[in-house]
Amino acid sequence: MDDISALMKAIDDGQITEVRRLLEAGVDANAMDEEGQSPLMAAACANDLKALDLLLQYGADVRRAYADGWTALHMAVDFSIDSTIQRGGAPGDEPLDAIRWLLAHGADVSAKTDRGETAVDFARAYRSGWVERVLLGKQP
Repeated sequence: MDDISALMKAIDDGQITEVRRLLEAGVDANAMDEEGQSPLMAAACANDLKALDLLLQYGADVRRAYADGWTALHMAVDFSIDSTIQRGGAPGDEPLDAIRWLLAHGADVSAKTDRGETAVDFARAYRSGWVERVLLGKQP
């Protein structure tokens, strides 16, 4: 397993000690895996604030776009809403910690994917007014 795959697995498994060890060993916090995703995206999808903090400490760029122009914010919004739908949750049940964390650390709400979509567009497409309000700063 290569270094970025090991880091992504540690994040997915919630192994913060292993995440720290890999970052201390020099694994790039901004690297992209073979699927075009970054460690920051994985931590955001896991809603793992400790991993997000650690990645930021090791140089992760909250505003960086990866495959297809997606940022960690795009991924966090899409995953938060979609995973809520998949588990039968209702609007307003979406986990928002990672989205709020990304916004607090400079994520660009106006960043567009290669298809011209913003994170707000994702929220609107899913009809998630709750997430949309958070993105627009209208919900604490």
